[in-house]
Amino acid sequence: MTATLLKTDDAKAENNSVHILPHWTVSATTDAFSDSLTVSVSTPASKPVKCRWGTKIPTLVMECRDNQTIARFETHCRISTSDFDDYGDVTYRVDKSDVKTLRFSESVDNRSMGLWESEESVPFIQSLMDSEILAAKIKPYSDEPFVAFFDTTGLSDAIAPIQNACGWDSLDLSN
Repeated sequence: MTATLLKTDDAKAENNSVHILPHWTVSATTDAFSDSLTVSVSTPASKPVKCRWGTKIPTLVMECRDNQTIARFETHCRISTSDFDDYGDVTYRVDKSDVKTLRFSESVDNRSMGLWESEESVPFIQSLMDSEILAAKIKPYSDEPFVAFFDTTGLSDAIAPIQNACGWDSLDLSN
C-alpha cells in the first residue's frame, strides 16, 4: 500500500490526514506564512505511560520539515537532556535485535525528545523499516523511566511521503 499525501492551498495553515494502516497517520501541513510543507507520519504507543503531569499515550513521530527529516518521541512528560548524565539517552530495541542507545535532544516545549537532523534521524528510521515492534526506554526529568512499545509494521509504506518530501535518495548517509 502506498501512502497518498494531501496538500492544502488554503490561506491558513491546514492539517490533512489520511490513515495508511490502523496505527499510522500521515499528514501534510502547509505553513500560511512561508508556504512550506511539513509531512508527518506518526503512530501511538500500545499503552499510556504515567508521568508527573498525568497519564498519556506517547507517540512516535517522523517528519520532513524545512527539508530535514526528524524522528521524535512525543512523551507529554517533562523532558530534559544533559551531557553530564543519561537524560536524553533513549535505549531501544527493534524486534529481537540487540539493545542500542542513542542520544536524543529535548524539544523547545520540553515534552518531546528527538533526532532533529537528517544525518541522525534517517539511519534510525531506516533501522525500523520492515520491523514489527520498537521498544523505547525513555527517562523523563525527575520521573521514573518508562518503556513504550510502538507497532512499526507497515512503516516502509507509510514513510514514502517523507522520503519523497526530504529527498532521501539524494542524501549521503555513509559517514
